[in-house]
Amino acid sequence: MSLRRKLQQRRDGRFSVNKPSSINNNNTDHSVLIKWKHKQGIDLTCEILQSIMSVFGPVASVNTIPSSSSSEKYQSSIVTFSDEQGYLKALSYDLDRDRSKLWENTSYRKLSGLLREIKEARRSDLYEVMIETLDRLKDYRSLS
Repeated sequence: MSLRRKLQQRRDGRFSVNKPSSINNNNTDHSVLIKWKHKQGIDLTCEILQSIMSVFGPVASVNTIPSSSSSEKYQSSIVTFSDEQGYLKALSYDLDRDRSKLWENTSYRKLSGLLREIKEARRSDLYEVMIETLDRLKDYRSLS
């Protein structure tokens, strides 16, 4: 069975996995799922998202979840913080109430206005990123 297929089955909960002791129902890797509004002509790259989210704490990685079509209104990414403090700050932040305060004096003030949601990342979200990464590698290798 291919790695891609195994990841899909794990994402869908159809594949039994012996979980290491560090993996439980809690989010032990400090990952959040962010959703932002897609606007024509504005490309929120992983680097830009990392800079935007670094106001909460050091960011270890950002992985964008592929959208099924380019016409979708919203896009999502998984942001993994280096420490629990940044992760907890991001989860507790109220975008609706406090948006302008946090990014007020940064170059990302306007771009941060596209953020719509910050919530705990689910294991299935992480599997989706892994599957997309495998697909991109496969596409890249076919071009070589």
